[in-house]
Amino acid sequence: MIEIRRTQDLSEEDHQKLFGWGENLFGVLPLELTWRTKDWHVVAYDEGAAVAHAGALRHDVLVDGRSVPVGGLGGVITVLEYRNRGLAQLVVQDAVALMAGELGVGFGFLFCLPPMVSFYKRMGWQELRSSVRVDQPGGEIEAPLCSMVLPLRGEPWSGGSVRTQSLPW
Repeated sequence: MIEIRRTQDLSEEDHQKLFGWGENLFGVLPLELTWRTKDWHVVAYDEGAAVAHAGALRHDVLVDGRSVPVGGLGGVITVLEYRNRGLAQLVVQDAVALMAGELGVGFGFLFCLPPMVSFYKRMGWQELRSSVRVDQPGGEIEAPLCSMVLPLRGEPWSGGSVRTQSLPW
């Protein structure tokens, strides 16, 4: 039976099970980006073993110079032997509930490669067409990934250029 748990401290054992089984698991290594760590982890367990994960954080981004609090989503992964069972969707949905509830934000915000856009669109996420800039150790750059938002309170995203003032998550 699958159990979903939230934690702010991912154990080394869980981290290894979720992320230690391959190289370039997210397909982003060629981009040579530095990533921000997540503050929250939503983990699916099967018989005590971590099998799927979604990370979350709270951050204020600038949209056309106006501060907008968002819940960042990242690190969404399912170990190979548990794929195609809907577990990624389960951990994402719980991370979204965390954002809307405990984190108190009106929008989710994520970065992904183009092949993942349809996965998130099925859950209501919307692809941004405007400029999104992220921090890197060498300075601010245009995000080399797709950026998506999810309205959490029925308010539409205002649009406009985005500056995360942070490493991508």
